[in-house]
Amino acid sequence: MDTGVTQITAGSGFTCAVKKSQLYCWGYHVDGRLGIGPYEQPRTAPVLVKAFEGKTVQKVDAAGAYACAIVDTSVYCWGRNDYGNIGNGTNAIQFSPVKLVGVDGAVDINVMGTYDGGAARMTSLAIIGKSLFSWGSGEYGQRADGTNTSTLAPSISPSYNFQ
Repeated sequence: MDTGVTQITAGSGFTCAVKKSQLYCWGYHVDGRLGIGPYEQPRTAPVLVKAFEGKTVQKVDAAGAYACAIVDTSVYCWGRNDYGNIGNGTNAIQFSPVKLVGVDGAVDINVMGTYDGGAARMTSLAIIGKSLFSWGSGEYGQRADGTNTSTLAPSISPSYNFQ
């Protein structure tokens, strides 16, 4: 049976799937994890992320309490944002998807979390052309920029390139 689902990912207590180029999420919705606004009730069935209605969702990835997606080659992120992992220049929770500036043309995206003593450090990565862009926590060098610094907005990781 063909469900039309082409990709699925899970974060902490929530799941998102791409079906027929549209994004659906369900599960625990505290901190904007589902990208459907500031609702707090869990969703026990898939809910369309209306911010992407009529657009082409190419990929979604989730970790911890946030997610990012490539939509029409642009990168959008939403959810909990303690380390700048949403990439919009703040560390405020984003209840709906936010389009990131300077990362158009993305071909792949990965969001990840490292846990140390119960604290999560979240980092996001996107590949554009032959370059790696990163944002969020860099405490353990996971941003691949040669430092252990964190950043609130995407920046190119010069020590890692695909040339």
